[in-house]
Amino acid sequence: MRKVKNISVIIIGVLGLVLFSCKQKPPRASFVFSQENGGIVHFSNTSAGEITKLKWDFGDNSANAEEIVATSPTHRFLLGGTYKVSLMVENEGGKDTYMQDVTIISGDREAIEDYPVFDDAEGYFYARNRYEFDPITPGLLINIKASALVTMYDTTNFLVAIGAVNVNGQGLTNNSDNSYSFHSEDSSWYFNEGVRWSAEGGSKFPTIVENIGSVEFPDISAIVSPKTFVRGIDTVYNMRVKDPIFLADSVKFRIETINGTLIVEKRSEGGFSGVAFTQTDLLKLTRGDYITKVIAFSYERQVYNFKPVYFTKESYTESTLSVR
Repeated sequence: MRKVKNISVIIIGVLGLVLFSCKQKPPRASFVFSQENGGIVHFSNTSAGEITKLKWDFGDNSANAEEIVATSPTHRFLLGGTYKVSLMVENEGGKDTYMQDVTIISGDREAIEDYPVFDDAEGYFYARNRYEFDPITPGLLINIKASALVTMYDTTNFLVAIGAVNVNGQGLTNNSDNSYSFHSEDSSWYFNEGVRWSAEGGSKFPTIVENIGSVEFPDISAIVSPKTFVRGIDTVYNMRVKDPIFLADSVKFRIETINGTLIVEKRSEGGFSGVAFTQTDLLKLTRGDYITKVIAFSYERQVYNFKPVYFTKESYTESTLSVR
């Protein structure tokens, strides 16, 4: 009888060991990621163990339901900053969470605030000639430098990627916000004839190849406005260029801070040489130094995949203004 009892104890012990060993181990959470311009981040789930449930938290409250439970999602952050991203994995044995900081860089951006915009546009191709005149002799042209900018829009605060972009054979740099830009370093490169654009396409935009020769660069001359405006004494500030601006669909007259923040702006049609800012217009001007800009542009509208895109040719010049 004692022998049978010992066998029973052994069997019970073995069964307990088997049951204990069959209990599922909890998974171990882990992930890696890679980034693209425009706030796009690709996450790869590298967790270990059997997973019956998972949940992502991207730290920005903008994820959709599919992204939250996807094995290896792609998420787009809408603003620059550092986000705490976490992945929780779970099975019958338990759960585990892994967290990493993801930094979205928004500093490498092209300033596009002073370029013309259109209410129905989903993309822009800008070709700008920047004219520099002698401040003592406004009729004397010193330099012409070219700059180019391409932007394609969607519903986020970032722009969208459209592959490689070229203008007259010059490749444009893809910035961190997915704008594409180029600025010539000297006056040996500028737009003196037609403008040939090409873009590989992407983000629902097709390949785009255009030779914009139907519109001209507007005529522009030096800014000859007074260099000083005295608050409380001067009642009007006439901002104008030396000669009327022809071949322009529209002209923007701007006063900005030294850092490029817009203070006041007025527009005119082509054919005029200036506008008048009243004291009411200039209430935001405090004592200090400012930049005056004149941006004359003509444009052509095209439609790609039901998306309106504008090609603009711009003539640009600037000067200084001291407010006392």
